[in-house]
Amino acid sequence: MMRTARDPVLLCLSRLRRICDIVYVNPEKSNELYTKVRNLNKLLAWGHARVLDNLLGRNDCSLAVCDQFGDESYIKNASMGKGKTVTLVQTCILQKIILSPMVPHKFTPMPGVRKRST
Repeated sequence: MMRTARDPVLLCLSRLRRICDIVYVNPEKSNELYTKVRNLNKLLAWGHARVLDNLLGRNDCSLAVCDQFGDESYIKNASMGKGKTVTLVQTCILQKIILSPMVPHKFTPMPGVRKRST
C-alpha cells in the first residue's frame, strides 16, 4: 500500500520526530556499560536520562512521561541537566496512552502477545 502525506501513520511519525530523541547503544557498548553498572534498571535510566536531557534542551516543559521500569530516582540521578527538576510520571502503558489517540487503526500484535480483554 502506498502511503500519502495525509496517512495517519506518516502524520504520527512526523509529529513524533519533532519531539522525540533517540539514544542508540549498540550491543557491544551495552554489554560494556552493563559490566560497569551491573544493574539493568540503572542502565535503562541512563538512556532515559540522556533522552530527557536532550528533549528538555530543545523544549521548555515541566512534566515528562516515560515507561516504568524502576524507581524514578534512577532517572533523576542519571540526569545531567534539566531532567533533575522536571516532574517525572512513569507508566507501564505509555504506548497505549500516546499511540491510541494518534493512530486510528489496529496494530498487528507481536507473536505470543494476546489482546487483553476489557
